[in-house]
Amino acid sequence: MSAKDTLKDMAKELLAATSGALDPDLQNLAIQLANQLPQDSVLRKDWTRRVLGILRTYTERLADKYEEPGPIIGDIFSSFANSLSIALGHPMSAKAELEASGWLDAFMKESIQRLKTAADPRSEMEKIKLELEMRRELISLVTQVGDELKSGAKKDEKGDRA
Repeated sequence: MSAKDTLKDMAKELLAATSGALDPDLQNLAIQLANQLPQDSVLRKDWTRRVLGILRTYTERLADKYEEPGPIIGDIFSSFANSLSIALGHPMSAKAELEASGWLDAFMKESIQRLKTAADPRSEMEKIKLELEMRRELISLVTQVGDELKSGAKKDEKGDRA
């Protein structure tokens, strides 16, 4: 393998890693875009999510036919389209759903650092477990309240029409 080929492979790997690092930013962008749309916007309809699904699938299949960076660019678009679809379809809980993966990654990294530097790793592990359980309960509670508010808003809309 020549130096040129090695450099190309390294560039591909760097691009792939960068695309993974962009994922949280793409999710945040999708949430911000969805939050700019009114709840009754035509762009929040199911057909919009279906079109995004079609575009996502088409892009993935098309990207697979090309050499790098085609598949990586396809993955980036696919990730964004998926995040946007979720944010458009579930506006009240979208932020909780999409950010959930981000907090868990950060929590895991922080936990590993804490365990590495802890005087008593077993005691620190118990603290970490307790914190994780508390965070999960909080997310569950926030999601439940959001769903209740959402269903209450729908009931009010139906009540207004009667």
